[in-house]
Amino acid sequence: KICTPGGLVVTPEYMPLIMSACDIAFLPSKYEGISLTIYESMSMELAILSADVGGMNELVNSEVGSLIKVSDLDEKAQISEYSFELEKMITDPARVKSMGEKGRNLIMQRYTTAQMGKNMVSLFCQATNSPTIQTPDKSLALENAVQAIEFSLTQKRIYSLWKEVDQVRENSLLDKEYHKNAEKDKVELQNLKVALQDLEEEKASLKKEYQAYQGEMENMWSDLQKAQDEIERLKGEAVLCDKKRERAGERSPRFKT
Repeated sequence: KICTPGGLVVTPEYMPLIMSACDIAFLPSKYEGISLTIYESMSMELAILSADVGGMNELVNSEVGSLIKVSDLDEKAQISEYSFELEKMITDPARVKSMGEKGRNLIMQRYTTAQMGKNMVSLFCQATNSPTIQTPDKSLALENAVQAIEFSLTQKRIYSLWKEVDQVRENSLLDKEYHKNAEKDKVELQNLKVALQDLEEEKASLKKEYQAYQGEMENMWSDLQKAQDEIERLKGEAVLCDKKRERAGERSPRFKT
């Protein structure tokens, strides 16, 4: 099964449909014997771009694809080489189509299950009937077995170390992302501080305007109070005038407000 970044699980029966929609099989391996993925891709008429490791060059030649020698290249250089070759392929669809067709022909001519079975039987027969093959002595066979076991254990350790390297690299990327986000948060915090300062200044300005408005309201209230006092005074004077007229026998309308 293949799990895509979006969480979609692709089961083996769907792989031919997916591969039939592709033009190039890109397999940037660190280690390989001869990848079965390459056999499958060539049978689906895909041009091959992979690493020149293990026995890959026994299957992939320049007519069916391209292999990048990665043993002497650091990661950055490998990316550059792969990118360069991918660009050449993508910009030359006729060449990619020709590679795919030749790759399928090669698989059909040499690598069908029946043909590989016959070839294996033939090799066993040649080995059995060859007069030059001698049975190794017991000590040499034992030494070979020990070396094979040590090689297997060493290979497992190498795989384990590669996993540790990948984990360290992933942690490093996460750390970089954390610092990147921290810098971003720092900038946002600074922007918030500036915005807060602007709000404080606006608040102080509004406070001054309110105090000025409050002073104006107090002055208006004082003027209103003086006006009311003046009205009361005028009322008192009017009452006095009415009384004086009454005493003088005059009739006059009362002061009304």
